[in-house]
Amino acid sequence: MFPTLRAALAARLMPALAGTDESGSFDDTRPSHAEGNHDMVRFLADQGDASAQNELGGMYANGRGVKRNYAEAVKWWRRAAEQGYASAQFSLGTMYEQGNGVPRDFVEAHKWYLVAASRFPTADPVNSAIASEFGKSLAARMTPEPIAEAQRRAREWRPILEAPTRTGRGR
Repeated sequence: MFPTLRAALAARLMPALAGTDESGSFDDTRPSHAEGNHDMVRFLADQGDASAQNELGGMYANGRGVKRNYAEAVKWWRRAAEQGYASAQFSLGTMYEQGNGVPRDFVEAHKWYLVAASRFPTADPVNSAIASEFGKSLAARMTPEPIAEAQRRAREWRPILEAPTRTGRGR
């Protein structure tokens, strides 16, 4: 994929990665980042809410309302991704591909792109196609063995839903 097309596709998907729409609203029921909702999002994320975990990952990755911290972004995106949240899976793939917050690992990146492409809702074919294209672009830079390993990991991946603990915190 051409670098400019890749950048355009990433720009199209980026609001979804952070759980926001183009206006920056978290969703119809939650206040925008500008209203300082970090505490509420953190509370919901701690409760195991995958959407809030995805949002918190985006906040840390982009320094919105918190200091930019890629390791924290990865932590929250991983929790959402493990529950099956496709935007977080895509975001985790980009972090592994770029080596932000985690060591660069093309096998893990490709796995998460494959999982995300298969998990976006059928009502969201654009983001599914974008995740698929990112996976194909990355695979073009890989040899057959690592690609096969990423495909195996993606096939074996299963969501793990979080349950809040007695203290109200997930995990």
